[in-house]
Amino acid sequence: MTDSTSDGDYLNASDLIQYYYCNRKIYFLRVTGVHPVTRRKMNLGNEEQAKESKRMLERNDLFGIPREDVSEITTHKFISSNNFKLKGIIDILLHLRDMKDLEKI
Repeated sequence: MTDSTSDGDYLNASDLIQYYYCNRKIYFLRVTGVHPVTRRKMNLGNEEQAKESKRMLERNDLFGIPREDVSEITTHKFISSNNFKLKGIIDILLHLRDMKDLEKI
Protein backbone atom coordinates (compact mmCIF):
# COMPACT_ATOMS: atom_id res chain seq x y z
CA MET A 1 0.00 0.00 0.00
CA THR A 2 3.05 2.23 0.03
CA ASP A 3 2.56 3.54 -3.47
CA SER A 4 -1.18 4.14 -2.98
CA THR A 5 -0.90 6.96 -0.46
CA SER A 6 -0.95 10.50 -1.73
CA ASP A 7 2.43 11.52 -0.27
CA GLY A 8 4.59 8.42 -0.48
CA ASP A 9 4.96 6.07 2.42
CA TYR A 10 2.93 7.88 5.14
CA LEU A 11 -0.55 6.65 5.94
CA ASN A 12 -3.27 8.98 7.19
CA ALA A 13 -4.61 8.10 10.62
CA SER A 14 -8.12 8.55 9.22
CA ASP A 15 -7.33 5.83 6.65
CA LEU A 16 -7.07 3.33 9.50
CA ILE A 17 -10.58 4.21 10.62
CA GLN A 18 -11.87 4.00 7.05
CA TYR A 19 -10.18 0.62 6.59
CA TYR A 20 -11.83 -0.70 9.75
CA TYR A 21 -15.22 0.54 8.52
CA CYS A 22 -14.83 -0.68 4.92
CA ASN A 23 -11.48 -1.85 3.57
CA ARG A 24 -12.58 -1.42 -0.05
CA LYS A 25 -13.15 2.29 0.52
CA ILE A 26 -9.40 2.84 0.94
CA TYR A 27 -8.80 1.19 -2.42
CA PHE A 28 -11.28 3.48 -4.15
CA LEU A 29 -10.02 6.62 -2.39
CA ARG A 30 -6.26 6.04 -2.67
CA VAL A 31 -5.75 3.85 -5.74
CA THR A 32 -8.51 4.75 -8.19
CA GLY A 33 -9.03 8.33 -6.98
CA VAL A 34 -12.82 7.91 -6.77
CA HIS A 35 -14.21 10.10 -3.98
CA PRO A 36 -17.62 9.79 -2.34
CA VAL A 37 -20.38 12.24 -3.17
CA THR A 38 -20.98 14.76 -0.40
CA ARG A 39 -24.33 13.94 1.15
CA ARG A 40 -26.69 16.15 3.12
CA LYS A 41 -25.88 14.20 6.30
CA MET A 42 -22.19 14.98 5.85
CA ASN A 43 -22.94 18.69 5.57
CA LEU A 44 -25.16 18.54 8.64
CA GLY A 45 -22.34 16.80 10.54
CA ASN A 46 -19.90 19.55 9.57
CA GLU A 47 -22.37 22.21 10.72
CA GLU A 48 -22.89 20.43 14.03
CA GLN A 49 -19.11 20.19 14.54
CA ALA A 50 -18.83 23.96 14.05
CA LYS A 51 -21.62 24.53 16.61
CA GLU A 52 -19.90 22.21 19.08
CA SER A 53 -16.66 24.18 18.74
CA LYS A 54 -18.52 27.35 19.74
CA ARG A 55 -20.25 25.60 22.65
CA MET A 56 -16.90 24.35 23.92
CA LEU A 57 -15.77 27.93 24.47
CA GLU A 58 -18.72 28.53 26.82
CA ARG A 59 -18.21 25.47 29.03
CA ASN A 60 -16.73 25.56 32.54
CA ASP A 61 -14.62 22.47 31.88
CA LEU A 62 -13.06 20.87 28.82
CA PHE A 63 -13.41 17.11 28.60
CA GLY A 64 -13.68 16.92 32.39
CA ILE A 65 -10.67 19.18 33.00
CA PRO A 66 -11.42 22.49 34.75
CA ARG A 67 -10.84 25.45 32.45
CA GLU A 68 -8.39 27.10 34.89
CA ASP A 69 -6.09 24.05 34.53
CA VAL A 70 -5.85 24.57 30.75
CA SER A 71 -3.26 27.10 29.63
CA GLU A 72 -3.89 26.87 25.88
CA ILE A 73 -6.21 25.18 23.37
CA THR A 74 -4.78 24.23 19.98
CA THR A 75 -7.05 23.06 17.18
CA HIS A 76 -6.23 21.19 13.97
CA LYS A 77 -2.64 20.34 14.93
CA PHE A 78 -0.73 18.30 12.32
CA ILE A 79 1.40 15.45 13.69
CA SER A 80 3.39 12.65 12.10
CA SER A 81 5.45 9.67 13.18
CA ASN A 82 8.54 8.54 11.32
CA ASN A 83 8.58 5.28 13.30
CA PHE A 84 5.03 4.24 12.39
CA LYS A 85 4.80 6.10 9.05
CA LEU A 86 1.53 7.70 10.18
CA LYS A 87 0.30 11.25 9.87
CA GLY A 88 -2.83 13.01 10.98
CA ILE A 89 -4.49 16.08 12.39
CA ILE A 90 -5.50 16.32 16.05
CA ASP A 91 -8.88 18.05 16.39
CA ILE A 92 -8.27 19.55 19.84
CA LEU A 93 -5.09 19.62 21.90
CA LEU A 94 -5.23 20.90 25.49
CA HIS A 95 -2.05 22.32 27.02
CA LEU A 96 -2.29 21.86 30.79
CA ARG A 97 -0.75 24.17 33.37
CA ASP A 98 0.29 21.35 35.72
CA MET A 99 0.51 17.71 34.62
CA LYS A 100 0.12 16.52 38.25
CA ASP A 101 -3.53 17.61 38.13
CA LEU A 102 -4.11 15.01 35.44
CA GLU A 103 -3.70 12.22 38.01
CA LYS A 104 -6.89 13.38 39.79
CA ILE A 105 -9.04 12.70 36.74
